[in-house]
Amino acid sequence: MWRLRMREAGRSDGRTVGRSFPSAVTVRLWDRLRSTLKQVAGMPDYARYLEHANAKHPGCPLLSEREYYDRFIEGRYAGGGLRCC
Repeated sequence: MWRLRMREAGRSDGRTVGRSFPSAVTVRLWDRLRSTLKQVAGMPDYARYLEHANAKHPGCPLLSEREYYDRFIEGRYAGGGLRCC
C-alpha cells in the first residue's frame, strides 16, 4: 500500500518512481542485435541499407523499402525458382 502512495506522489527531485523506459543505449543495442540476427538468417535489412547508401553513395537515389525487398528476393531466387538445398 505504501508503495502505491509513493508511486503516486513521485519523488522530490521531479523524477517518477517505478518502471522507467529503456535507455537510448539499450534501444541501440537491441537494434544492432536485431540487425545482426537478420544478417545471420539471410534476411534483408533496410535500415542497414540506408546507413550504407548514405555513407558510401551520397547523392544517389535511394530505393523504397518495397523496391529494396523486391531486389533482394529477385537476387536471391533468380535463376530458376525455389530449390531444396
